[in-house]
Amino acid sequence: MTQLNNETYLVGNVTTNTFTIDPNLDGLTPYTSGGKAWCAQQGCTYFAFENMYGDLQTHQISNCVTERTGTQAYTDASPSSSRVGRSYPSASSNPCLGATILPLSSNKNTLKSTIDGYNVEGSTAGQIGIGWGWYMVSPNFNYLWPSSSAANYNTAKTLKAVIIMTDGEFNTPYCSGVISRQAGSGSGSNTGKINCDADNGDPFDQGKAMCAAMKNRGVLVYTVGFQIEPGGNAADLLRTCASTPANFFLPANGGDLSEAFAAIGRDITQLRISK
Repeated sequence: MTQLNNETYLVGNVTTNTFTIDPNLDGLTPYTSGGKAWCAQQGCTYFAFENMYGDLQTHQISNCVTERTGTQAYTDASPSSSRVGRSYPSASSNPCLGATILPLSSNKNTLKSTIDGYNVEGSTAGQIGIGWGWYMVSPNFNYLWPSSSAANYNTAKTLKAVIIMTDGEFNTPYCSGVISRQAGSGSGSNTGKINCDADNGDPFDQGKAMCAAMKNRGVLVYTVGFQIEPGGNAADLLRTCASTPANFFLPANGGDLSEAFAAIGRDITQLRISK
């Protein structure tokens, strides 16, 4: 029955070896042998859900991640003890990003070439970016990287600094690993969004909670909003996240952006010397 290939159905009458589905019976060729049926629930390779139009949609799990939920949503607990969120992206309207994380490095050439190789794609799930900015300097995530250099927390001996930069509003929260119906414009087609509210709520509130937790661990936070509205939600988040008002920058052009990062570099260097 090759007409059933790559289709998703609700199943019923489940026994140890059988279940029933309700396909369109017109034109089905007789079943002979072979074939596979795949689980399509949370945690499986595929996830079937009702999209914003009330239609059954199926996404395959990816190598990307989404927000961590539950009691460790806004901590840097090791992912071996509290997993980060699965991601079931749309393969067409907002797929998994191609870029991967570059672990901490002091090689400027490697850092610059990696940045130069980034492409504009996807939407803005800035709350997830803030989390991984923290995770990169957390010793609890060291085992994920082939060679890591995140020291233990010790503010008397180690300065940990994170720079959060965005050029847009945070428009992509998730529900069960799929872009939520609460996502804003620019976050992909409604066909690929799940018909439920975001697990962790508003992405700006998520970002603020993550920043507060990170600062409570002694991490110094700088924020840069490139060409964003001074009175918008993104600017408000960046202003709240910054460790001090002087750590908050809103550059309007490329020259201002370069000067913002130069100022951050000078400040970090002075802090290291003073320590």
